[in-house]
Amino acid sequence: MGFILIIVSSLVYPLVDVLKKKATKNYGVKIIFWGIATFSLPFYFFYMMYRGIPEVDPYFWLIIAIDVPLLIYTSILLIKDEKIAPISTTLPLLSFTPVFLILTSYLFLGELPNKYGIIGIILVVIGAVLLKGEEVRQGLWKRIRHIFSTKATLYILIIAFIWSFNANFAKMAMMRSSVEYYLFVVTLLEAVAMNVWLFTKHRHDIKKVTKGHLLLLLSAAAITAIANIAFLNGLETIFVSYAIAIKRAGLIVGSIVFGAIVFKEKNIKYRIAGAAVMLFGIAFILVFH
Repeated sequence: MGFILIIVSSLVYPLVDVLKKKATKNYGVKIIFWGIATFSLPFYFFYMMYRGIPEVDPYFWLIIAIDVPLLIYTSILLIKDEKIAPISTTLPLLSFTPVFLILTSYLFLGELPNKYGIIGIILVVIGAVLLKGEEVRQGLWKRIRHIFSTKATLYILIIAFIWSFNANFAKMAMMRSSVEYYLFVVTLLEAVAMNVWLFTKHRHDIKKVTKGHLLLLLSAAAITAIANIAFLNGLETIFVSYAIAIKRAGLIVGSIVFGAIVFKEKNIKYRIAGAAVMLFGIAFILVFH
């Protein structure tokens, strides 16, 4: 069941990124994050009330104090990246998170994938490199150099590295509370922080929000809530590194499909080849984990 929930959420997350990229045409980056955090909060509140408020370990609040600022920073950085770059070329680099997780999951949770799991994770990363085959054909070194030389790709690598810690923090926090309580507390703190920012420094932007494409923000918030609930419920029962590997593969395949259909991005044949390698890596994880 954990794997099923992770797979379902991985198919939903790409739609959120499409909505966020579309929203960047009408709103600033921080406004989009404000909208998603604020409008998704009721979903988490009612879900928590339905499941019940758990007993909370005091250590939970220490984890939250570290986790939430990092989540706010990376969420804003991700939207900024989606604004300046094609989703089919930069989002695949989030597949580096499972590689970082091999180390961080062992340090924080004592989770160490077996050799097949590690092979699967490495294949996911190789697939991400092959997604820009037009650059690989000109030399592997050029492709690797490109990853570290552009602002958009550097943003993604920073996010991937930080998220390798956040994924562990999420599981540790849920072990000391519950999925629904963790989601509600994190989103509440994000919403409070962004509302303070909006009403103190950018009050003039409120009218732009209400008169703009508000449906995009509402849709992104609702779909984000559904995907997060499914993903974190699955994360309770399987290794963090495996869960993130599956999530990234779904995100990458989705970014290719939506990139071609919605944003008319080019060189899709290379993206498909890279995605095939990544899916092969996911098969290793699912079959031999």
